[in-house]
Amino acid sequence: MGSAPSTTADKRVAIIGGGASGLVALEEALEKGLDAQLYEAREEVGGAWLLSENPGPCLTTFDSDGLAMLKAPDEDSDGPPPPTPMYPSLKTNVPSTLMEYRSRPFPPTVPLFPGPAAIAAYVKDGARSLEHHISLSTRVTRLRWTTKEDGGEQRKWFIETKSTSTPDDPPTVAQFDFVIVANGHYSKPWIPLIEGLPTWSGEILHSRWYRSAEAFKDKTVLVLGNGASGYDATRECAVSIHERRLADPSAELPKIYQSARSPSALGIPFDDPSAPDWAREITVFPPIAKTEGKRITFVDGRTLEDVDVILFATGYLFSFPFVDTSDAPFNKYPLTKQPPLPTGEQPNTPSEGGLRVRHLDSRDTFYHPDPTLALICLPYLVIPFSLAQIQSRLATAFWAGRIQLTIEPGVGEEVEEARAPLVWGHPKQFDSHDRWLEELGEGEEGFGKWSKTSAAMRDLRQGAKGLRRAVLGY
Repeated sequence: MGSAPSTTADKRVAIIGGGASGLVALEEALEKGLDAQLYEAREEVGGAWLLSENPGPCLTTFDSDGLAMLKAPDEDSDGPPPPTPMYPSLKTNVPSTLMEYRSRPFPPTVPLFPGPAAIAAYVKDGARSLEHHISLSTRVTRLRWTTKEDGGEQRKWFIETKSTSTPDDPPTVAQFDFVIVANGHYSKPWIPLIEGLPTWSGEILHSRWYRSAEAFKDKTVLVLGNGASGYDATRECAVSIHERRLADPSAELPKIYQSARSPSALGIPFDDPSAPDWAREITVFPPIAKTEGKRITFVDGRTLEDVDVILFATGYLFSFPFVDTSDAPFNKYPLTKQPPLPTGEQPNTPSEGGLRVRHLDSRDTFYHPDPTLALICLPYLVIPFSLAQIQSRLATAFWAGRIQLTIEPGVGEEVEEARAPLVWGHPKQFDSHDRWLEELGEGEEGFGKWSKTSAAMRDLRQGAKGLRRAVLGY
């Protein structure tokens, strides 16, 4: 049985990250009477939903193993974070009635499948009453257990921060009883190892830099991956080519290719007979086997030599740059592990993250070695706002002494380094919600604020893909 320390109003909670998850965590902590402070490295809240029209250049380097690393020029500086991966045409995967926080509906003017501008406005609007507890332009640079040498109040966690607007200022330190990590996982691109990729003579990009098909109007593009960004980038390039072909059938146009392991879970498969006409512009390939100069060879033996840009839509690493693995408790129980090479060997260059987060509890919420630390909204294929809200509600109720929780270990260290342990999907999220509401002593059947998941909600989630296709047309 895990027991939170006895809690009064002087118990302090630090929240790392001012996106949708961090803000709702702050709201829940304050509601429990905890003394909470949120740190956000950007000059405004909103997290990944903030839209940066110009993503800036992408610099590609390779380590001695041939692993590609893609970064913005000043990404490792002490200044503001690089642009988010958000692109203007993105639409939510689920309808707004599921996407919203349980405590606050979207305004009635918001579309059924809103884009980033509407989501960012919604998130920022909810932060207005929390401003006194938010430190903007403040990056957390170190998180560890407090030591005797730190002096002070000797609370559990030591946090060091630096200003991103005046980076020459000295760091500031503080101590906290509890910490919620909500720094997101859409900043460190993951590029799988591909034989010969360092010899590739074309351009390499990651979907973090994608904004629209306009940037590729005169380039033949190969998109790797078919998650949300991979599907959208492929579709938009195909639509652009198709519209120009209709306008001038004799025009010499670039091509669009996609390489994927399986059909997209998001939209209409590009090779489906019912797909729109623009889908015929797309040639689908299996995964890449190797590259050599300008030649790309796929696992089925087919080759391409006309590609100008390889756009990796291969996801991101979980990254916690404020954690030093020489500090306790992470020296013994690290949050991430270096993804191995295909041979099973460890890369020569230390990684900046991992494909999953380690040492979580069975809820994928608490840090099992010390449940005064919670990491929220880590799973994939989930409705993020409601997940972050109920995780925060559970953690802060536990820390405030309102409930007792049993903290059981989650996935063991013997599990391979892969995303699978954190891929939830439906119905796992709703089942977890209902179980946690029971632990909170809340939840009745219905569609209410803190009710258990109704049959109508489950049906809406189950049919979200079909509804999205009907509304958006893809």
